[in-house]
Amino acid sequence: MKNSINSVTSERKNTFFLMWQRELSIIRKMPSLFALVFVYPIVMMLIVFAIFNKANITQLPIAFVDQDQSAISRQLIQKISAVSEIAVTVKYSDLAEAKTALKSTKVYAVVLIPPYFEEKMLANQQPEITTFYNNQFMTIGSTLNRAIYTGLSAFIGSIQLEKVMNNSVPLPLATAQLKPVEVELHPLFNPTLSFIDTLVNGLYPTIMQIIIMFAIAASTQKEKSMQLSQGVSAFAINHPFRFLINKYFIYFIWFFISLLIFDLIMTSYFQVPIAGNVFLLLLGDVLFILAAMCISLAFSLLIKDKLTNYSVIGIICSPAFGYTGLIFPRIAMNTFAYMWGGLLPITWYVQIRLDQTLRGLPSIETLKPIGFLLLLIIIPLCLIRLKIKKSHSQGVA
Repeated sequence: MKNSINSVTSERKNTFFLMWQRELSIIRKMPSLFALVFVYPIVMMLIVFAIFNKANITQLPIAFVDQDQSAISRQLIQKISAVSEIAVTVKYSDLAEAKTALKSTKVYAVVLIPPYFEEKMLANQQPEITTFYNNQFMTIGSTLNRAIYTGLSAFIGSIQLEKVMNNSVPLPLATAQLKPVEVELHPLFNPTLSFIDTLVNGLYPTIMQIIIMFAIAASTQKEKSMQLSQGVSAFAINHPFRFLINKYFIYFIWFFISLLIFDLIMTSYFQVPIAGNVFLLLLGDVLFILAAMCISLAFSLLIKDKLTNYSVIGIICSPAFGYTGLIFPRIAMNTFAYMWGGLLPITWYVQIRLDQTLRGLPSIETLKPIGFLLLLIIIPLCLIRLKIKKSHSQGVA
């Protein structure tokens, strides 16, 4: 009995390694699949980190239209120029010319200083400063809006302080008068306002979802077009799920390693904190990969035509990043977008990542996205099982 069990175990090990070697051989013979599996995950990771290496937006070009040409208007320009997010690259005398530059993205904002600005400031008449910015680029627009407001606040504060001190009020008392209430701002979850901590946390996994789903589709379509040997065919018929596990295990391992490398760089080099549970973060990695693989495999088995298969996966993946909630809150989406996002593994995976890195939420709060990822694994597996049973009943290998 013991010898029989050992024999079965040894056979399974041999089958596993033989299938692994067979899959590596398939990948080597398909340059596009080799690049998709082993090259793109690393290359795209390097590209994403290179793009967002600075972590914060700085030196955004803006323009001024100074229609006052006074000492105070020049002081205002200096105060706004001192903000790190801003670079004053050009000054226009004509507003129409400045708006043309804004529309052509030569600059991302235009600040208009009206005539008689100095005169009204000195007379306490509160002159109006007008800012135009391109809110098609929502992140840039909000950054500029905040930066210009910071510069204006510093300018107004310096003018008011100077006026109070001109009335022979000591500096400490003058400062206290101008700031009767001290306000402290503490941005939750992302206090440094870093794009690494938020956008990259979702952008690279979104790219990985596309890579995973297309790689599994390409491997499956290749398998369907191959003439199987007698041994492999018998193994696939008699043990279909073991066949699938052995075939796709190498993909799972490599994609998991890619996400581990990504996590290590994020936490060690870019200092993204892990404020939650590391185990749940790793569990999210595993479930995300499995969900993407199972969905792709289900579509690949159910759809016979290769081009149709790739098209369907492309349609599913294409809006993925927009539905994660990183650039537009999911709660504000319409029903169609909200439901589509809920059917994508990336949506729940990003929630797990943010919960266990920046937000540091209790583990119980992560049960919901974990549950949805499990559903996105179980449902495709049920469809795969039905497809296999139907194929067997029709006598198709």
